[in-house]
Amino acid sequence: MPLFGLPGLRAPADCARIARAAARRCAELAGAVARGAREPGPSVLRDLDGLSATVCRALDTFELARNVHPDGAFVDAADGAY
Repeated sequence: MPLFGLPGLRAPADCARIARAAARRCAELAGAVARGAREPGPSVLRDLDGLSATVCRALDTFELARNVHPDGAFVDAADGAY
């Protein structure tokens, strides 16, 4: 079972990998929003919502981990990813 319910989060090293993946996904979604801004429609709202969800899913989890995890290595990894 993933830590804090974030898929793929099982070990400290996973924090950096998940942060990189979230950053890539956010860049993709930001590009889609920019392209969609030329002709606004429902897809822009879906992409904005996806952008927000991607950021929050990662950052909220790392914020929690760096404040409550008992393993210092996990705290440091979450802090770095945050």
